Parts: sequence; C-alpha cells; structure tokens
Amino acid sequence: MKRLIIVLSVLLLSSAATLTAQNLKSILKKHYAAVGQPAINAAEAVVINGKINQMGMELPFVIYQKRPGKVKFEATFQDMQLVQAFDGENGWAINPMSGPEPTDMGVTEKKTMQSMAEIEGRLYNWKKKKYKVSYEGDESIEGVKTHKVKVITPDGDSETYYIDSNTSLIAKVDSKSKVQGMDVEATKVYSDYKDSNGYMVAFKTETFMMGQSAGELYIVNFEIKKGAEISDEIFMKPKAE
Repeated sequence: MKRLIIVLSVLLLSSAATLTAQNLKSILKKHYAAVGQPAINAAEAVVINGKINQMGMELPFVIYQKRPGKVKFEATFQDMQLVQAFDGENGWAINPMSGPEPTDMGVTEKKTMQSMAEIEGRLYNWKKKKYKVSYEGDESIEGVKTHKVKVITPDGDSETYYIDSNTSLIAKVDSKSKVQGMDVEATKVYSDYKDSNGYMVAFKTETFMMGQSAGELYIVNFEIKKGAEISDEIFMKPKAE
C-alpha cells in the first residue's frame, strides 16, 4: 500500500507539472500573437521618444536599441544631458551632476542596460537566454483576471508578469533584484497600448517602489528602424580628448 501511494503521488505530481507546462505554453502563445511578436522579432533597431514625470519634473528622453544587444538612453534635465549606454559588451554613462566625462558602469547598472537591450522582450526566446519561466496561477487585478508568469534570470533576479486574460497583453510586472547588495522590489503598471508598425506598445508605464509612485513614463513615438539607420558608434564610449 505504501508503495502504491508513492507511485500515485509521483504520477499526480507529473500530471500537474505537465498541465502547468501546457498552460504556460498556451499563455505565451496567445501573448506573442496579441503583442505582434513577429513584427518586433524582425526589427533590427528601435527608437523610442518620450518623457518621464518624476518628483514634479518632466524629463524628455530618447532610447536607441539595436541588435545584437546594444542600447542607449538619453534624458535631458535642466539643459543637461544624462546618458547611459551599453555596446553589447561594456556599459558606460555620463552623469552631468558628476562631471562631463563618461564613466564605466558597475555590475548592477550594466545588468539593467542588458535587460533594456532585449528588443524582443524577456518572455520571448527565454530558453535560449537560460531564463527559468513558470506559470504561477491566476490573480485578479481590479476585477480583471490575469495569468502570472514568473521569470528568473541566471543571476537570480526575478520578474512576475501579470498577463491580462482577455487581451493577452502585460498589465503589470513585479520585479525583485539585487542592487549594490540590497534587495530592491518594484512594480510597473502598463497601459495605453497602441499599435506601432504591427507591434503593441504600452505608451504609459507607472513605476511603484515600497507602495509609492516613483514616476511615470510616457512614450510619444515608437519607431522600428533598419539597423543601418543607427550607427554602432553611438553606443560606444567616447574616447578621452
């Protein structure tokens, strides 16, 4: 009898695991279709213009993304320009409050830029990226049923995606990461989705930390570009004069 119970337990666990894997596959398949995954997969480069509202200030910004794995973020603040960039291997930044010279990024900042460089998003091609992805059940957000999909990166950071069961678009993401040895948790809420060249883009993102709003990001224009339209040089750290 004891052996029978063990065998039945193993079979039940195996069935549950299979069902969970099937649910994940179905959820992601619907998400890829809803977001227009083929359109962004075919993109060689992307340029995003917008503004960030934070602490009563408005910061215009532009983001350049180019395959493979390049990204540059530029924001204007009181006629000064903040720059963060990753050339596919190395990250660098210019903080006008610290001086005009570019400085190398630390591990944490570099990791953030590598994530930003994923044009196709974290949920696509996750096995190749060596992420662990799992279906964590359903949860209601303001009366809307969402599917929870958890992503764990090789370095242990995690993101839980709440995918709207009606639209199959991402409604919210909870993230947990290590920043300078400290655990940092944040929530991003996505809304105002618009079709941009066949790809659905959230034109508004609100970020929360410790339950408080940390700022809002608004996209004004989202353009898919040919790789040749954006020079690789803009991602490279400027040489000292």
